[in-house]
Amino acid sequence: MSQSLKQLWKHSSSLIILGKNAEAAKINNFNYKVLVLERPSKASYPGAFTFPGGVTENSDQVEDWLKFYRKFGIDDSKFKSIIKTCSNRSFIFNHDGGNTISRDISLRITAIRETFEELGVLLCKNKEQLKDSNLFSNLKNNFDVDFWQKQVYKDASNFMRLCEELNVVPDLWSLHEWSCWLTPTFKRQKRFETVFYVVGVTDQPNIQVTNDEVQRSLWLTPKELLDSNKSGENWLPPPQMYESSRLNNEPDIDKVIPFAKERGMNAPTTLIFPMHYHTKDGIIHCYPGDDFYPKNPNLEATEHNLEQYADKTCDECRETAKNLHRLELKSLQNFAIWHNVNLPDNHICPQSKTKPKL
Repeated sequence: MSQSLKQLWKHSSSLIILGKNAEAAKINNFNYKVLVLERPSKASYPGAFTFPGGVTENSDQVEDWLKFYRKFGIDDSKFKSIIKTCSNRSFIFNHDGGNTISRDISLRITAIRETFEELGVLLCKNKEQLKDSNLFSNLKNNFDVDFWQKQVYKDASNFMRLCEELNVVPDLWSLHEWSCWLTPTFKRQKRFETVFYVVGVTDQPNIQVTNDEVQRSLWLTPKELLDSNKSGENWLPPPQMYESSRLNNEPDIDKVIPFAKERGMNAPTTLIFPMHYHTKDGIIHCYPGDDFYPKNPNLEATEHNLEQYADKTCDECRETAKNLHRLELKSLQNFAIWHNVNLPDNHICPQSKTKPKL
C-alpha cells in the first residue's frame, strides 16, 4: 500500500458478537442474537446502530504483545494458526514492518480492546482456557469494569495493563475474519477501512456502556435488526444492513461459527468498496460483481458520475443490468438488496431479492 493511500483513510476493526439465546428461537427460529450499539450525536454516523469497534492504535501493534502472550505458553505455531497467507487480501492486512506485529494479530486486539472500552465486554482466555478447542470465546467480568474502561479510554496502552492485572490474554483465536469495508470516496472527511470479525459467546454478557461513545446497546436477532430498521425504530448504516442480511440466511449459531472459522482462514476477504449512484427515487450502492461496478475502481477519488442515472428510477436502472450485487436505498427505512452473482470469497450471500439473468 502506497504512503499516499495510507493517508486517505484510517484503519479500524469491528466485532460482530453472536450470543447464544434459546428464547430467540421462539420468535423467529434464531438461536442467537447480535450485539449492536447506538452511536451518540457527536460520533461518526450519529444515531446509527453499529457493531462495536474502532480505530487501531499504535499500542495494539507493538511487539510487547508477543512477549506477553509467550508468558502464557503461546508459541509461533499458535500465532500462525490465525495468520492468513492467501493472496488478494486488502490493504488493511499489509504489515508495515519495523517493530509492529502481524495485522492478523493487532487488528484482533483492536476489536477486543474497543469492544471492552465501549461496552465493558472483555473477550479473553486464561492459561487453562487457552488449552481448550472450544469455538466460542470466554468472558471476564468479575473486576472493576468501570475503572478499567476509563483507563483504556484515556490511554489505549492501558489495555495491556488490564490483561496483566487479570492474568488473561485477548482471545484472538475465537475471532474469525468475516468481511472488509472501505468508506466510499465521496465521504472525503472521514474514511475508514474496517475489518469485521465474527465471534460467538455461549451467554449474552452484561453490558456497561460508556456515555462518550455509546448511547445504548441492544441484543437482537438478524431479522429483528432488519425489521427494526424498516420500521424506523433503529437505523442501520449500509454495512450493517448488508451483514445483518447475510446473517439472516443462517439462524443457527452452531453453523455460523464453524463456517466463519473455516472461511476466515482459507478464503480471501474481498474488499467491499461501494460505488454510489443517485437516482430519481433513491441511491444505488453497487458492490463487486454488479454490472454497474467498474473493473478498476479508483480508491482515491470519485471518477464515476454520481448523477449519471439521476433521470432513472432504481427499478429502471435494475432492468438494464444482468449481474446484480447492489443495495437500493430509497430512504433510511426503505431498502432492498438485489443479488444474483456468486461471491468471490466463498461467503454467505445476503438475504436479498433476486432477478434471473437475461
